[in-house]
Amino acid sequence: MGGYADIMTGPEWVDLRRESRRTVGEWNGPDDDANIFNPTQLENFRNGVYTDWARELLGMGSQQNHQIGISGGDKKLSYYFSMEYFNEKGLLVNDELDRYSGRMTVDYKVTDRLKLSTNLMYTIRDHDRRRDPLNQANKMSPLGPAFDAEGNVLIFPVGDASTLNPLTDQVPGNYQDNEMNRRFFGNVSLDWMISDKISFTSRLGVDNTTSRRGLFSATNTIEVGPNGLSIARLNNRFASRNTWENFATYTNTFGDHNLQVLLGQSIWATTNETSFSEGRDLLSPTMLYQNIGATQTAVRVGSNYDRTSLASFFGRVNYKYKDRYLFTGVLRTDGSSVLAPGNKWGFFPSAALSWIAKEEGFLSSNDAISEMKFRLSYGVSGNSAVSAYQTLGGLSKSTYAFDRGAAELPAFGFYPSLIAASNLGWETTASTNFGVDFGFANNRITGSLDLYQQDTKDLLMQRALPTTSGFTSSWDNVGRTRNRGVELLLSTINVDRSQGLSWFTDFTFGANKEEIVELVEGDRDLANGWFVGYPISSYYDYEKLGIWQLGEESLAAENQQLPGEIRVRDQDGNGVITPEDRTIIGSNVPRFSAGVNNRFSYKDFELNVFVFARVGQMIVSEAAGSYKIDGLENGPMVDYWTPENPTNSYPRPNAGTSRASTRYYSTLRYEDGSFLKIRDVTLAYNLPAQIAQRLSVSRLRVYTTAKNYFVWSNMGPYDPERGGNLSFPMTRQMVFGLNIDL
Repeated sequence: MGGYADIMTGPEWVDLRRESRRTVGEWNGPDDDANIFNPTQLENFRNGVYTDWARELLGMGSQQNHQIGISGGDKKLSYYFSMEYFNEKGLLVNDELDRYSGRMTVDYKVTDRLKLSTNLMYTIRDHDRRRDPLNQANKMSPLGPAFDAEGNVLIFPVGDASTLNPLTDQVPGNYQDNEMNRRFFGNVSLDWMISDKISFTSRLGVDNTTSRRGLFSATNTIEVGPNGLSIARLNNRFASRNTWENFATYTNTFGDHNLQVLLGQSIWATTNETSFSEGRDLLSPTMLYQNIGATQTAVRVGSNYDRTSLASFFGRVNYKYKDRYLFTGVLRTDGSSVLAPGNKWGFFPSAALSWIAKEEGFLSSNDAISEMKFRLSYGVSGNSAVSAYQTLGGLSKSTYAFDRGAAELPAFGFYPSLIAASNLGWETTASTNFGVDFGFANNRITGSLDLYQQDTKDLLMQRALPTTSGFTSSWDNVGRTRNRGVELLLSTINVDRSQGLSWFTDFTFGANKEEIVELVEGDRDLANGWFVGYPISSYYDYEKLGIWQLGEESLAAENQQLPGEIRVRDQDGNGVITPEDRTIIGSNVPRFSAGVNNRFSYKDFELNVFVFARVGQMIVSEAAGSYKIDGLENGPMVDYWTPENPTNSYPRPNAGTSRASTRYYSTLRYEDGSFLKIRDVTLAYNLPAQIAQRLSVSRLRVYTTAKNYFVWSNMGPYDPERGGNLSFPMTRQMVFGLNIDL
């Protein structure tokens, strides 16, 4: 596991709970412990019995992947066939994935001018899921044992009938969530050389998926809660995507000119059909989800169907003059069924110019510069990624009591739940790019530098609506954004000796500035958290300065606060903290990211080390925002204020408040998400050729890889690349592999 927040131990949680009660005058010493702990918890504490629930849950996961491939053919026929088995066991018991897949490609030359090809793939995924138990584990009292004297899971381990053991789902027969997914993907294509200059390609593709997901959860499981009725649920889904594309290409060379013209058309259609059934209080837990009809209450059924399609027509011209001046122009139009009538079609042109300067006379003989190419492009692309029927509005079902004389009967009605987006159109992005490809010293130093700007308008987004409208949100084309950035790729050959040491380095760097340029009205939309001049995902809140300290009582009192409470900045300087003092405190968009990959080899040994860094982004930390100020529940260990510990990190525990009622509590969630990590280290050994020959193989390679083992950040053991999520931490992996080439 790639770093997990430190959850409070038994003694640490006892200290938190005591301090929260001391703040309100309910605890003055150990003699008062009986007033704040139930008898079971108090006895366990005095006997040193407490459990790290996350540690009990999280184990060692594993992955294994086995592949075999065969290829062959002759002048008319070529083929490739492969099979793969993949297994992954997660960090939690009963979290496991098995995947079986097979692939076949065949190319057959009917004549010298006609070729038929096919590519087929079939995959089966058998996935057992585990409902997230870590939320329960991280908040419940640690003062209890996980198992009884016989090694059985204790259902209620901390002395009450409402706190479930987070291990209860792994008791045999208690919980099963299984998804069986079968996918067939295939295409057939025809390539016809009509003449030496004209070719035609037609390709038909099919992508079908069927899946069944069944869930059973017994009483006293996390899904249904303490003493809840068991639940059985079954979901079925069929999804298909059919694609047909055709394009013709004309190619001609005359003198110093080379011309290629392509005209094409494509269309794809998707269909999704789903159905589900669910009920409570299953007659027998042995039925799992295979007999929903045996549930005895709260039976529900439902189904859904949607269909979408996209049609495209396009043309492309590639022109080259003297092998150094290049031009590409593209015209395309797309029509999407999910957009509103009158706005379904969009037009998207693009053009690119390139100059291979190395081919010019003044550089062709320059040995220091081995490659030099300049690129300039401009293009418009479209996005119609919304669900089907958003432009039509929708209804939802409502249940209410219908008075029929002496008895009230349930009745059903429908109400508008989705407002029609009758003008929804394409989101478009205009991209400008200038780039340079270079090589020096006989290409011992190569790379590229790109500067870009992307202007997006009519963004497809859900916009919050006033409650007086009767709706919560609607799809709309909203405002404009801009992205500007730079990307650098640099590769060097540091040492290259055929029989000795070799050392190659690849360096990448990227920096992007994202900002909203225009909103529907004004320069801010507080309901959605959008602000002109800032990224879409910006954090608008009070700016935390620290904690009010002893000796600052009079200043704190000006804002009706006390020492030990959160202190925020008075942005407008009027001496009173109001909502107007909120400001943009950060964004999840990093200032830059960079990576360095070093590849070493010495004789038959190989070493690969990849270092990655992301700097300047703020993340919302689930751990930082899980501080239980009232001491009722457990949580991550934090440096909280007490009169004896005048920290500026977290406020004083207080049993008289809660997270929801603590002023400025939200400011605790934000963390600097910058990090540096060694993401990947691989050590490999290629067995000598004579050993491989004895085994009748052409190459035999063994390797081991360590992933995500070394991370440096301001977030302690937590790996910020996960983005702040506590329930699904980044995993560390140790991989052992064997490559065999026949």
